[in-house]
Order: sequence, then C-alpha cells, then structure tokens
Amino acid sequence: MDTSIGMLVGRPFGGTAILYRKSLASIIKIVKTSSWRITGLLLHSQVGPVLCCNIYMPTDYGTIDCLDEYTDICSKISALYADSDAVFLLVAGDFNCDLNSRFYQVFSQFCHDNQLICSDYARLTDAVTYCTCSDDGLRQSWIDHVVCSTPIDSLIHSVTVADDAISSDHKPVSVVFSNMIPRNKSCSQSTIHKPVAGVVNWAKADNIHISMYQQRLDEYLKHVHLPEYLVHLDSHVTIVTPVPAKPVLVFNTALTYLGHCF
Repeated sequence: MDTSIGMLVGRPFGGTAILYRKSLASIIKIVKTSSWRITGLLLHSQVGPVLCCNIYMPTDYGTIDCLDEYTDICSKISALYADSDAVFLLVAGDFNCDLNSRFYQVFSQFCHDNQLICSDYARLTDAVTYCTCSDDGLRQSWIDHVVCSTPIDSLIHSVTVADDAISSDHKPVSVVFSNMIPRNKSCSQSTIHKPVAGVVNWAKADNIHISMYQQRLDEYLKHVHLPEYLVHLDSHVTIVTPVPAKPVLVFNTALTYLGHCF
C-alpha cells in the first residue's frame, strides 16, 4: 500500500470506474477530472451529449473538513458539467448521503442547481429499501444514488437494488435506460466475438473418450437450472421467435457499465 501521496481516506479499495463496450467507443469521449473521486465521460446519446459521472463522495466523520470536502466535490462536478459540451448530466455512485445525513442539504442544493432528479428516490418507495448494511447487520442506509437531468430520467426503464449481489457492504443500485444509445450502435454480429471451437471427429473416438465425454456432460447438465414451467411441459411445445429488444443502457452504482442488453 503506497502512502507516499499522503494519508489514505475512506476504504483502501475505494475508487471509481466506468466500463463500456468497445462498439460504443465512437460515441464516447473520456473527460479528465480534477479529483480521484470522480470518473467522467461524454456520451453522445440519441437525446444529445450526456456527461456521465461515477463518483465516490466523502464519508461523514462529523468534522467540518468532511462537510467542506463534500461541498467541494459537488462544486467540481458542477464545474465539470458547465465546462463540458454536455446538455444533460447523469451522476451515479456512492453519495454517502441519505435523508438523515448532515450532507443532505448540500446534496439537495447540488441537484437543484443542476436541475437533477434523484431517480432512485423517485421510484424505490418501499420503506424497507436500503443499499448499505453495517457489518453487524443492525444498521441500514440508503446512500447510493443515481441523479440525472429530467430528459434522461424520462428514459429510465427500471431501477432496482441487487439484493443478492455481494459487493462489500453495498448493494448495487442498477438503472436501465431505453432509447438512449443510437440505433446504429446496436451490437452487430461482426462485433460479437465467439470462442473458436474445434471440430470433433467422432469416428476416431474410442469407448474411453466417449465415456469421459458422457460423464463430463452429465456433470455440466446437473448445474443447468430450468424454470419450473419448462420442467412440466408436454410434447406439444410452440417455438416463438423472439423479437429483438430496443437498445438499453445499464448504469450501476457499484461499477458503472455502459452497454447494450438484448
């Protein structure tokens, strides 16, 4: 662990990142930020340029320095937005702020100044919803958020908390957008890299190899989960050709990911 740059703050494995498909590289421009707490890029979407930021905001240790740093990071995001070519803003990540937090007033002012909607608060109204749990399991909080401009919020298809995901003490908040990626950037067959499979010459396979193949196949099939409705299907099955879904954008607070889901 390198401490030469000064005292470490927050979790030693903390940080931010944005992952995106290579097929989207032509509509994405990396944005240089002035803080390690902010990762940004400019996405040329169907509705216009969008500044997408993944952030890790300061933790509240009850000191005035924490509040000053939180305010400073909010100001840096606002300045980044004002200086960019973006017409809309999308910020997701660990805001370290909930309704009862000392940071909430700063968080609310940041959203107001940039005309942002807290998309998760607007949709996840369940009283038991939380995204962070203490190690002893006694305290829960809702400090991971996705905030965005109103036109971007209107493109949201769904907002969910991944309760079954194991990601430190945080449960990732996933936001899916539809009609945001230009249609001509949909994944084509040429961009899908399939593993090269060897051709098996079964005429040269002896009984030992066939037996080994059957055994290995049985082992793999044991791990295939079939939905209940398929288990009880009779021989009269109608096969329906699926209709390709519209391109969607997935934004995750744990590790931001831009890509297509079909």
